[in-house]
Amino acid sequence: MKNKKERNMKSPLVITLIVLVLFIVLIFFSVLKGPIKDIDQDSSPDRDTIKKVLENQKRSENPMVNINRAVSYGDESLCRGDYICEAYFVLDKATKSGDTVDCNQINDTLLNNNCKDSVLFSNTLNTGNKSLCNQIKNVSVKSICEEI
Repeated sequence: MKNKKERNMKSPLVITLIVLVLFIVLIFFSVLKGPIKDIDQDSSPDRDTIKKVLENQKRSENPMVNINRAVSYGDESLCRGDYICEAYFVLDKATKSGDTVDCNQINDTLLNNNCKDSVLFSNTLNTGNKSLCNQIKNVSVKSICEEI
């Protein structure tokens, strides 16, 4: 019975020591960090800082925003040199015209083939001419086209 009481006494002592050690560590790190500095809220950033922030926001803007702008306004320059955006722009133009020749403006082979496949698939849906499915290179798209 005496042994059991000793264990019970050790448990609160251990917990107290752990809490004390954590408290000392907290004080130690708060002293190292130094006092909290007041931030001058009246100071406004200069023009250069504002320009840098805006440029960073433009760079980190979702690429779909540029794609949507370019397609909506019919202006490829809104892609700002983003080749994926330019490919979507050409794809939209080719789909609307129904001509796979428009896809030749895309230099990337994979994107070029995807563009042509999309135009052929769209033409199949619009005309009901399933013979166009034979020209599709992507096997997945081709099988979906043939099932329509």
